[in-house]
Amino acid sequence: MTKKSKQPTHKKSLATNPSRTDRLFDLIGHQIFQGDYAGAIVNSERLFSYLPQRTPQRAGVLAQMGVAHAMLQNYPQSYEAFTEALEITPNNAELWLWHTLGASDHLIQALRITHKEPECRVGSILLDALWVG
Repeated sequence: MTKKSKQPTHKKSLATNPSRTDRLFDLIGHQIFQGDYAGAIVNSERLFSYLPQRTPQRAGVLAQMGVAHAMLQNYPQSYEAFTEALEITPNNAELWLWHTLGASDHLIQALRITHKEPECRVGSILLDALWVG
């Protein structure tokens, strides 16, 4: 009788057991999908604590964080996250689109604030020109 050799199980466990980083990255995406933007931001910040500084994975987390901030209308933070992500992956067209949208939303928010100030007519004139109310 021949003895059966055991197949190594480490390959299987690697394929079915995603890393903590991957699980947290997926959780952030799920939180954004479910509308838990604040939770997505908290988990993004947790993930930054052990991700290397200049990796595509970090750029992905920054992008998710930028989306979460944009959905909460935190446009300066959104713009900052997309700017940092673009420093890591400058050829990513989707990041450029989000970055541009964040910049325009940030501008509109700034114009709305200045529009409310009676001594600042520039915001009012620009808002009227853009038809933003």
